[in-house]
Amino acid sequence: MAVYTQAELNTIFTNSGLSDPSVIRRLADVVIKSYLSFTPTYNYNTGKYLSQISRTIVEVALASYGQNYTAAQIQTLLLAYPYFCSPGFSAVTTGVLLVQALLAILEQGAESLNETNFATHANWDVTGDFTDSGGNAAYLHAAGAGTLTQTSAHLAVALVGSAWYKLEYTISGVVNAAHITACQITTGILDVALDIPVTVAGKYTVIFKTKAVPGDFVISATDDAATTAFVIDDISLKQITNTLYSASTVHPTLPYVKEYISKAWNEVCRRLNDGIQATYGSFKKLNEPEYDANLND
Repeated sequence: MAVYTQAELNTIFTNSGLSDPSVIRRLADVVIKSYLSFTPTYNYNTGKYLSQISRTIVEVALASYGQNYTAAQIQTLLLAYPYFCSPGFSAVTTGVLLVQALLAILEQGAESLNETNFATHANWDVTGDFTDSGGNAAYLHAAGAGTLTQTSAHLAVALVGSAWYKLEYTISGVVNAAHITACQITTGILDVALDIPVTVAGKYTVIFKTKAVPGDFVISATDDAATTAFVIDDISLKQITNTLYSASTVHPTLPYVKEYISKAWNEVCRRLNDGIQATYGSFKKLNEPEYDANLND
């Protein structure tokens, strides 16, 4: 039986633009491995195969994000999709690995903010309707506007310019949600101010790209009615240390995990198909039933 050599795989990944040793390359490795484990039963080309599994992988990754699920728990989610229960596809191995590899693209660096839970607040500054002395950052209508700031000098880790970041925070104590007219991350660190959700209690994740020379981290809020209020707590800001994107290829802000994960998956699949075609001129080599893979991992 013919075997995919590591040299052949390296050529595919180089032609895909995925040759760097990163979690992105790892995802591409797992995609190829899952495809080759599937083709003995279903002789699909890679394009058809990836289109069949894309929706499920992205949906399960989103459902798993931030949950610290075990492999068994991810498998349970996958088994709800009939395509992954079909003969020749093992949800307990390749399906789980695909989800885990996709989630790893959101690998993070160190915490950028100080005093993320406001147990102390020496590194935070507030103006207007924000206060930070109660173990959180509380907004309560008075003047109808306020800011919450951590200056660049007070950051735990300096922000990197033109880099992707993930902001996580919790919202509670919402009153008069309809009268919260705006809540934004300002142009202190972004080229364009970015609206963030605060009108419904819950935990949120926002993904964005910093401007070339980021300054102070500032959240600005406004409202138009008495008693309007909300509370922000457990704020975390970390750089995403692996990304497929550059400033020239995407919109400067991708505020939601769903959009980021979907685009990451689609970009890996597109590049992988392009790399196979560039290497062999077609998908034929991957389709030959006697062809096997050796990914050395």
